[in-house]
Amino acid sequence: LYELGMTGIPIVNVNNNCSTGSTALYLGAQSIRGGLADCVLALGFEKMQPGSLGGGADDRESPLKRHILALNEIDAMQFPV
Repeated sequence: LYELGMTGIPIVNVNNNCSTGSTALYLGAQSIRGGLADCVLALGFEKMQPGSLGGGADDRESPLKRHILALNEIDAMQFPV
């Protein structure tokens, strides 16, 4: 928001892995409860590296296999099964 010229607004950045969004929500609620703000905007997202979650279990078929195969038939793009 600083790039948009909204410099009078306090901004807090948090990054704590899988709970960034809930931490932002908690801090926003605390600001309202404490009288520091009348209104807050809380956002969260996770920046993950490709392959962070892995491909799933090796001992069974992927639950998305039928969906992925259908996508492969519709488009020339090949998705991993």
